Amino acid sequence: MARALINVPAKAKRGEIIEIKTLISHPMETGYRPKGDGTSFPRDIIQKFVQYGMGIVVLGDISRHTEVSSALRDFVRECNRGRQTWFLADVEELKERLKG
Repeated sequence: MARALINVPAKAKRGEIIEIKTLISHPMETGYRPKGDGTSFPRDIIQKFVQYGMGIVVLGDISRHTEVSSALRDFVRECNRGRQTWFLADVEELKERLKG
């Protein structure tokens, strides 16, 4: 049987930055799908947040992944053009985005 864990803060104010951690566990389901180059990507997690009208920010350096995957590079570029899903290097970059 699959097990899904979602950790969210007990309280959050509108506009407040919060951290949500997700984990899906199943012997036959990793939550990732293979790409043609042998790497993998997470399936549907961003879409779930978008469907519920929630913004999502992925913080951290993913440059080594975007350097080898044009599909991921294009996806990140398109996400960063919008206002709902961003891939950013650090909290300072997030603060700058939120100012605008």
